[in-house]
Amino acid sequence: METPLISIILATYNGARFLSETIDSVLSQDYSHFELIIIDDASTDYRVGEIIDTYTVQDHRIIWFRNEKNRERSWSKNFWVSQAKGLYIAFVDDDDTWDAKKLSKQIEAFVSEKDIWMVGTFARFMDE
Repeated sequence: METPLISIILATYNGARFLSETIDSVLSQDYSHFELIIIDDASTDYRVGEIIDTYTVQDHRIIWFRNEKNRERSWSKNFWVSQAKGLYIAFVDDDDTWDAKKLSKQIEAFVSEKDIWMVGTFARFMDE
C-alpha cells in the first residue's frame, strides 16, 4: 500500500507573528508525505507574503495561493479542501505549532482502525 498523502490546509490573514513557527512545526513532521496548502486571505501585512515566499523556495510540498479579497478563513479552508489531493485533510492555524509526531500518530490510527474517520489532538494553550 502506498503511503497516504495528507493535505494540510493553513489559512492566514495578517498572521506573520507566529507563521514561521507554524510552518516550521509542519515541515519538521516525522511523517513527510504531505502537501501544505497555504492560503493568504488578502493580508495587508506584507510580511506574510515574504515569510511564505521564503518557505516555498525551500520545500516543494508547499503550495501557496493568495485571495484577491478577504474571504474569511472558513471560506478559504472549505474551498481548498475541495482542491486538495490528499486522502486525509489536516488543518493548522497560523498561530499553532505541532508536535513532530502528530501526523504519524494520526496516520497510524487511521491505518490500524478502519472504522476511524476522524481524529483530534490534545491542545496546550500558550501565551507570550
